[in-house]
Amino acid sequence: MALSKVKTRELLEKSKGLLLSQQDRKVQTFAIIFLFFLTIPVYVFALWVLPFSISTIIKYAILVLLIGLTAIFVYVGLAQKIPSSDRICRELALLENEIENESYSTITKTLGNKIYRALNPTVYSIDVHQTDLCKDLLKQSETINDAKLKFHIYLKLYKFYYMSESFDNALGAIRTALEIDPDKIIVKIWLAEAYEYTANGKKAIDEYESINKLDSISSEIMIYIDKQVERIKQRGPRKAPPVTGLRYMSY
Repeated sequence: MALSKVKTRELLEKSKGLLLSQQDRKVQTFAIIFLFFLTIPVYVFALWVLPFSISTIIKYAILVLLIGLTAIFVYVGLAQKIPSSDRICRELALLENEIENESYSTITKTLGNKIYRALNPTVYSIDVHQTDLCKDLLKQSETINDAKLKFHIYLKLYKFYYMSESFDNALGAIRTALEIDPDKIIVKIWLAEAYEYTANGKKAIDEYESINKLDSISSEIMIYIDKQVERIKQRGPRKAPPVTGLRYMSY
């Protein structure tokens, strides 16, 4: 089966809060603290200037409440404006899910459900026969004459190489896949990652920056890409991928 919505949702819940940068958190926190505590001097000043009465206290208690609610609304507005971790992860997970669903329909339609299941890696182990199966399928006439099928077989081959940390081979597979279909954003992200894992930070940056030039890119993906470029420039390319399942959760 393709990736389930339940598993995707579980991954997003676990990753919530880990992508938002410290600067973004400070902006949100400062806004609500500043506006909320602004109500205290206003309240004290009102009690000092105006005649002391129960009605006055009630009026300005209401004023304090309204200003506090305004602070909350501003906080919520900032939270919507600044792409947070769950929305960034959701966007990336949806792109991966879209590719996996497309793989499922393409492979099962031509080669059958049994072959699709055989081409699905597990989190814990990779069977060398899965890599051999991909290579054999790429030699068959059904795959040679079907560009879409060939594209998805190369993606499966890339995943096997990636999970077994054979990054040079993974790079070759993902580049071939993009030659067939260069318009998949998530695949271009995978290519940039493959350049990182083969110690080619410059090409990784170039690939990431080329993604940000696409018209179809969302603000969430744009923020994610900018963070990757910044990370590589500051710390250099990653030497190994993050833990499986935490792929997009750290900068």
